[in-house]
Amino acid sequence: MINYTEQIINKQRLVFAGSSGSELLAGICAHVLKHTGRSFDYFVHGDVISYDPKSAVALIVPGDKPDNQGKAAFRNFDHHFAILTIIKFRPENEFSSEEEYIRQYDQFADGTPKGGL
Repeated sequence: MINYTEQIINKQRLVFAGSSGSELLAGICAHVLKHTGRSFDYFVHGDVISYDPKSAVALIVPGDKPDNQGKAAFRNFDHHFAILTIIKFRPENEFSSEEEYIRQYDQFADGTPKGGL
């Protein structure tokens, strides 16, 4: 995974999280932004889909696998807005239990700033 944190530090960060459907919703948002002529950054699982240094918005689909500290990838972005999609625990998610998996989403939601959605 690339480190694009510095590239998006001053941008509105919209993070899409969930077991499935997050890429589809991010794609729909990207389509709408493109159709309306707005520039944006778009990252999916660490890959840069599009990047514009002048854009004010970053769409991020980090996935839900844990990082080296055991935190879900979607928790590694200081998000302003979040879109949660289907959340379903699967043993291959690499979390110790369903409760731990759900706790990751709870902490993500709790990390949404006041005034964010």
